[in-house]
Amino acid sequence: MKILRIVLQITAFVFVFGYPSKMDNHVNIFLSKKVSITVNKSHPSYVAYDAVNIKRSASVELNKQPLRVIQLSTDIQEESEVLNHFHPLAKRMLLNPIIIKKDVEVFDTQAVNENYIRHTNLEDIQSGATQVASPFLDQKNWVAEFKPYFRKKVQEGAFSANWTQGSGNGNPNMGAVKVAAAVKKAKDSFVTFGPVSTPIGSSKNFAPQRKPTAEEVVVEKSGYASASATFDEGPSANRIVGIFEIQKGLLYSNEDRIEIRRYEEGVFREKGSINLHDSTYEIFPNDFKGFLLGRMIDKYGKIKGEGVVRVSDSLTKQKGTHQGPKITLVVKSDVNGRAVSSYNINNKNALSQPAKASIFQGQMEKPVGKNGLIKFDNIVKNSPTNLVTETKGHFAAQQIILAGENFSMELIPEKMGAALKQMVSDLKQQNFNDPNLSIVMGKVTFDGQPVSGVSLKVENENELEPIYFNSLMLPDTKLTTTSENGYYAFIIEGGDLITLMALRGDKYFGHINTVVSPGMSSFVEIKNTIKTESVEIKVYEPFTGAPEFSDVALQGQQDTITIEKGVGEAQLPYLGRWSFLYSNPSDKYLPAHYTYVENSDYIYVPVVSKEWVSYLFSNSKLTLYPGTNLVFGFVVDEDFEVDVPGLDQIKNHIVYFDYSGKPTNRGTQGGGFALYNLPEGVYEPLVFGTQSQKIYSRIAPLKTGDVFIFTYKLDGSI
Repeated sequence: MKILRIVLQITAFVFVFGYPSKMDNHVNIFLSKKVSITVNKSHPSYVAYDAVNIKRSASVELNKQPLRVIQLSTDIQEESEVLNHFHPLAKRMLLNPIIIKKDVEVFDTQAVNENYIRHTNLEDIQSGATQVASPFLDQKNWVAEFKPYFRKKVQEGAFSANWTQGSGNGNPNMGAVKVAAAVKKAKDSFVTFGPVSTPIGSSKNFAPQRKPTAEEVVVEKSGYASASATFDEGPSANRIVGIFEIQKGLLYSNEDRIEIRRYEEGVFREKGSINLHDSTYEIFPNDFKGFLLGRMIDKYGKIKGEGVVRVSDSLTKQKGTHQGPKITLVVKSDVNGRAVSSYNINNKNALSQPAKASIFQGQMEKPVGKNGLIKFDNIVKNSPTNLVTETKGHFAAQQIILAGENFSMELIPEKMGAALKQMVSDLKQQNFNDPNLSIVMGKVTFDGQPVSGVSLKVENENELEPIYFNSLMLPDTKLTTTSENGYYAFIIEGGDLITLMALRGDKYFGHINTVVSPGMSSFVEIKNTIKTESVEIKVYEPFTGAPEFSDVALQGQQDTITIEKGVGEAQLPYLGRWSFLYSNPSDKYLPAHYTYVENSDYIYVPVVSKEWVSYLFSNSKLTLYPGTNLVFGFVVDEDFEVDVPGLDQIKNHIVYFDYSGKPTNRGTQGGGFALYNLPEGVYEPLVFGTQSQKIYSRIAPLKTGDVFIFTYKLDGSI
């Protein structure tokens, strides 16, 4: 009996002290062994146990003691920290997962005026689909996200190009300046600058254009006006996975971050993610247009390095998962290239003597070491400029380069150049020893490899013949095409911008534009590639964004492209090559020359009306000389200043206008400038961005009566 009583007492004791109890709706479980808690990365538990309470007695002294805590970050506690109690009725509990959700409220963004630029696909417009405003912008803040000049347009309400009142001091009722244009058809199959524009004629009965109806404005601006808002269009069924690499002296630290984004027409779209361990990136684009931009940014927000590839470089336009192009991040430098002496092509040191390089007609100059590396910063991508490099014992060399494109420049030693002139003089029985004669030397390549069997000519100069080099790199008058090394040379008079055409048989192979100056050398490589890309051409009225008609001739393209409703397409070689375009629009607009880069996604062709040109100069009380040259520039992203190296008293040759086309006293965002009464010559109109502190450049080879129109954008679209 005594034994039974002892057993019952022990059983009661174990039951009382071993059974789990509830206090304040929390289950307190006593642990008798070590605790190990594992967390699954894919489905982490939010809270496993807040603490484990060890109850010894109900005494006040013990209640005052701190509770022992088992840290979740520790897999195994020391034995001394856990009391070994026997709890036969303790049970394992699985806590429900805690899900954190964010309720997203979607606003239907409505346009407050008929000219709101909606984000709509061109296909929707052409098919007549109902246009829906983007739901991804907050209804209260979407106007604030526009850039200042677009925001001003929206706040002003309906906008139309009304030039009856200007912001200048001129009289708007003054007689119109005589402005017009005669158009010639291209005589040559391969267009360099297009037909030569003739002096502008007369325009009478000036009156502003009628105000477009609401329906017309919505369709026109939706399809063709430049986008300015920056937003992500939401999830996409397209997935791009690719490799990124860091090289060429770029160092990554824990304080840096790497971003991958798609941008199109200067607007950032989707943001991707990266995997540093695998050196891969992933992004879900809504479209296959535009570029992928990778950037390494330090903790201060400064860009240390970047790499850009075209989205369509290795993709098809089918939905799904794609292997993306490799993005290589390198140390950021806007102009990056190398100069090398013809004597040192295969040597470690590119130059035997230090050199100096200059751009913008000497406005920016930098020393060049024996490694030949040339770097300039703070220049907008795709800005063309004529680079001049000088070093002792060599002809001063020049070459048109593009910011953002790597280049190589070959310098011809003076002895080698003199020997070349003498050899050509002996072979052709003519005197080519004049020191003012220029040497234009280069080679023809296809995807980087020399090409034989290619003939060359200077466009519109049939009397100029090249000299070709044989396999021993000696000039040979018996050769009528390039040999296996692809080299050629012209000895010609300088002082102009010329175009070299390369033909294989009677078929176009390639072209290159270069400046030729007296007594200097130019090295030009004529490239071709098997890879082509489709490029959109946008023809529009710059002040309303309305699509317009134009016949467009592109350099190197045999056929003229007719653009009926503002948007056309051209299939171009995927090369970073600077080329010319000629636009022949309807009668109320000026025929004009433009420039473009062939590996761009878009080519912008803003057409200016003769009525507006007449209004601009009459309102400003300016006089245009007969046969004057005109250069118009539209600056999209920021306030600006303009300079033209080599042009004295620029204030006597420039007038500014705002986003609506009215004259102003300075360069403002969304507006532009007009240069007038310029002498013939090769000019580089420079734009200095007041916010970005960067330089945009363009090249305009002007002849009598020429009209050039440029677009300046921070993303490099020209």
